Amino acid sequence: MFEEFLSSQVIPVIATVGLLYMGGKALLFHDLRGLRGKDALPLKDEENYCRWAGILLLFLSAVSAGMALLSFFAGPVPGMAVLAAGLIIFMVLWVRMNDRYGE
Repeated sequence: MFEEFLSSQVIPVIATVGLLYMGGKALLFHDLRGLRGKDALPLKDEENYCRWAGILLLFLSAVSAGMALLSFFAGPVPGMAVLAAGLIIFMVLWVRMNDRYGE
């Protein structure tokens, strides 16, 4: 069953691992180079930006993992609905975070 899950859900699993890595990097090490680039303008509040960026990326990672599980057990339509709702929530919260702590 595990091999069947991985073979059918490899892209969401890779996305989940990548988002976990980027979120952990931002949250634990305050490293935003992968998110903002080398030549980005300075932030208003870098500590809070890193904290919230990490939390939001971990949220998106959980959404990706939930989508993979739901797609495997219930079919692609419920999984895509969860992903769409999670992405909308993520985008709204990311814009708010960027407006508050960003450039």
